[in-house]
Amino acid sequence: MRWNHPKYGYVPPDEFIPLTEQSGLIFPLTEWVLREALRQCDQWRKRGIVLQMAVNLSTCSLQDAMCASKIANMFSSLFASPDQLILEVTESAMMTDVNRAMDVVSAL
Repeated sequence: MRWNHPKYGYVPPDEFIPLTEQSGLIFPLTEWVLREALRQCDQWRKRGIVLQMAVNLSTCSLQDAMCASKIANMFSSLFASPDQLILEVTESAMMTDVNRAMDVVSAL
């Protein structure tokens, strides 16, 4: 995700993502990003362009037991194919609560 603020210009993810995690806004932000990525893939597919979209999952996403079911629901409502989405996970995201993160990754 990139943010081009009208007053402050480019704000890199490493500046605003930690704030969204601390405030709890990371969950709706992640859902919005995933939904938009799948919606865009679907629009491209309808034009004959088949691409994959990569989305980073935050540490918070890997601690959300409902993460996999939320993503599955997005696929069913947006007519997107799971092979169009690449979920990227950092090693540090796995280390917060390894067991829960592994459960979420397995479900995905």
